[in-house]
Amino acid sequence: MSGGRWERLEQLFHAALPLDIEGRAALLALECGGDPALRVEVERLLFASDRAGGFIQAPASDLSNSLDLQHEPAAGRRIDAYRVIREIGRGGMGAVYLAERADGQYEHRVALKLIKRGMDTEQVLGRFRAERQILASLDHANIARLLDGGTSDDGLPYFAMEYIEGQPIDVYADARRLPVDDRLRLFLHVCSAVAYAHQHLIVHRDIKPLNILVTADGVPKLLDFGIAKVLDAGPDEVTATVTGLRLLTPEYASPEQVEGRRATTASDVYSLGVVLYELLTGCSPYRPRSRDPLDVVEAVRTTEPERPSSVVGRADVAPRAGRRAGRSGDRADATSAGSTERLRRQLQGDLDTIVLAALRKEPGRRYPSVEQLAGDIRRYLDGLPVQARADTFGYRAGKFVRRNRVLVAAGVLLVLTLLGGTAATVWQARDARAQAEVARAAQARAEHRFNDLRKLARAVLFDYHDAIKDLRGSTPVRERLVRDGLGYLDGLAREAQGDPSLQRELAGAYRRMGDVQGGARGLGDSEGAVASYTKAMRILDALLRADSSDVRTRRDAAGVALALGELVWERGDLAGGLAHSQRARGILDPLVAADPGNTDLRLQLSAAYDLLGQISLEAGEIARAVEFHRADMRQLELAPAAEQRRPALRRALSVAHGHLGDAQVESGDLAGALRSQHQSFAIRSALSAEFPDNADYEQMVSSARYYEASVLGRMGRWREALTRFRQNLADEPNPAFSHARVGEALEHLGRREESLGHIREAFRIHAQELRADSANLFKRLALAEDQSGICRLLANLGRDEAPAACAGTAAFVAGTPVEPTHAFPRAFFAAIWSVLGEAYDTLAARRPPSPAAGREYRVTARDMYRRSLDTWADLTARGLVSPTDTGRLSAATRAVARAEDNVRLAR
Repeated sequence: MSGGRWERLEQLFHAALPLDIEGRAALLALECGGDPALRVEVERLLFASDRAGGFIQAPASDLSNSLDLQHEPAAGRRIDAYRVIREIGRGGMGAVYLAERADGQYEHRVALKLIKRGMDTEQVLGRFRAERQILASLDHANIARLLDGGTSDDGLPYFAMEYIEGQPIDVYADARRLPVDDRLRLFLHVCSAVAYAHQHLIVHRDIKPLNILVTADGVPKLLDFGIAKVLDAGPDEVTATVTGLRLLTPEYASPEQVEGRRATTASDVYSLGVVLYELLTGCSPYRPRSRDPLDVVEAVRTTEPERPSSVVGRADVAPRAGRRAGRSGDRADATSAGSTERLRRQLQGDLDTIVLAALRKEPGRRYPSVEQLAGDIRRYLDGLPVQARADTFGYRAGKFVRRNRVLVAAGVLLVLTLLGGTAATVWQARDARAQAEVARAAQARAEHRFNDLRKLARAVLFDYHDAIKDLRGSTPVRERLVRDGLGYLDGLAREAQGDPSLQRELAGAYRRMGDVQGGARGLGDSEGAVASYTKAMRILDALLRADSSDVRTRRDAAGVALALGELVWERGDLAGGLAHSQRARGILDPLVAADPGNTDLRLQLSAAYDLLGQISLEAGEIARAVEFHRADMRQLELAPAAEQRRPALRRALSVAHGHLGDAQVESGDLAGALRSQHQSFAIRSALSAEFPDNADYEQMVSSARYYEASVLGRMGRWREALTRFRQNLADEPNPAFSHARVGEALEHLGRREESLGHIREAFRIHAQELRADSANLFKRLALAEDQSGICRLLANLGRDEAPAACAGTAAFVAGTPVEPTHAFPRAFFAAIWSVLGEAYDTLAARRPPSPAAGREYRVTARDMYRRSLDTWADLTARGLVSPTDTGRLSAATRAVARAEDNVRLAR
């Protein structure tokens, strides 16, 4: 917006501000008749002013202090289990008190946040509850943790947080005269906390020094998620940016925030840029004409910040609000730089570039993520080229010289010595030059490999892949990315020996490659994914042999073992799946025992128990499967009380209940299975109600409803099952299994024509999925079930296409290899052989086209029953028959005898 247009906007705003609604409308109609965009801008400012009640730059406490608040807690007052010591802060919604446990359970001090009397409106209470929920979902060393929550005796909600005794990050840094590099390292911890919040789909939206306290031990803690935004939530009165305008601090807000547009992760990147600017220069990046709200907003929206190196020490640059003016050397003294000129040289170039890249007005031109901002800061600290700056030869050469001063100095000294006519021989000189060149080449290769790995993993492979994966027709491009990427990674792996940092990066890249190749939304190349996961595991094994105590490496190894175990299990390798999941559990059990409050570790252990339970069930070890799932539930319930409300932990508990129900079905405990599935459904329904925009929770509700209905079907309650299966058809994005189950229920209710239509639709979807991942055993089982159902229905309906459908089913099942000890698919196929035998018996009884055809149908039916009998006999001999299938062997024996009689009669 030009200066003239802004002045016009400001004039109209001040003219309209004192008018009533009708007066404003008349004024704007007259003055903005030919410029509707200008009218929209004026109305937006008026709206923000009305909602803010004149407040925009003052802290929220100034507004709240003007209210007539009654009954504030006094020192000594009990609030639930806590006793108030003193007030330590005020905010827009409530006050914060230092408090201590008063129930005698244990001694602990907390920061207790309480809604203030007079502010307990529905909107404010909703915002308060949102903040409490956000804090409950975050567990990071640099984020103040939620410890407890509840309601005071007079009905006001509170939550107790970790009490942080510290100073704002800029005050802390200046008081200790931290050098620039130490400030950057401190700032990286803040970036880590914000990136963690973003990974959990939370935008802070009010990052500023007052919300970043540094403890005496030098640990920064990010506070105050009061106006944070959950990314996958829709705009509402609790979290919308416009309604949050009066609570944010404009000097640290992004242009899109002060304009009332949607806040994203890029908004937090901008706020971090403002904090970094002030941390380095001691002044704000803005030069507003005054402290008037409109002038501040104008500066945020339109003023391009000067380079940090150009403002330090300048007399015409005012210090940031709250700082005293002083000598030009004050900043150099605060940063231990020695002189203003030396500080300018430190900031020139890379740091100027990094800060200004974070402060670009357009969100799309900033750093795409906090991780990338932090990555450039780390590259600066390591003396490597930063990505925000043009990668010229001169720039890289300068970086090389600064990183290798000793090596370069040695080379220069060598040249001077040669020129001065030293006593060294020509051979020695050549040898020295050769060694220097070898050292330079080795350094260059290491730097090249390191940068190539990060560039490959971040951009070429993963950023680009993720950007195009949902585009129609993108599969060939994604496959090419994977091929080229694996070539790069394999080349790097050959030269990564002896460099643990590079090896760890390689392991992470191979794991990510496996995710791209396989997985639910991958390329369907499960064989390639197994190879990539295996490479990652080999690298991690080598790192563990070198240092078995490294927690990060052990966690990474457990994660790869889980991914590998699930994938090989899905490919039919039961023993491999068990081995990998047992290894993951063996790694994670002691890690959780050593750090019981770490919910992320506990969730990883839950995944290991869950996989062990599922594989054990398919191996026919039903009692063991039940115990694994019950052990999973027990260890989840051992999490601290505050952690048990975390959505991720509740989600894992719902999975444990559901899979326990699957095992109970196979043990014959249908009533117990129904209870477990109902408990799973209840947890998931509650999560979906709390987070209505979360597609994962919505899908999990459908899944729980499906399995609950399946148990009802097993109990013969087909009408109830049909109602639930049909409900899922409307909810699921890929309803193949629901179509199959609706068809099964309709068939049991005697409605065969309707049943056939649903099972054919299930077959169509499952066939597409199998074409994309032909090695996946479970997708083959699903398709075989659909085929056998179609065969049976066509035979019972007397359709001409029935013989071909049944023959195709038999060929497909016979062509699916299964390990002899893999109980579940073998029992599954044994049941299908029986279905095929019944279908051929039906074809023989329904007026075959000729006597010869009838005899052929009888013989084929006998062969199908024999296949079923042979499978059940072998499973029984191996001890792999579940209690629900104990009668299958005798039933198959009777079916074969009956089929033999039919063959004799047909002759």
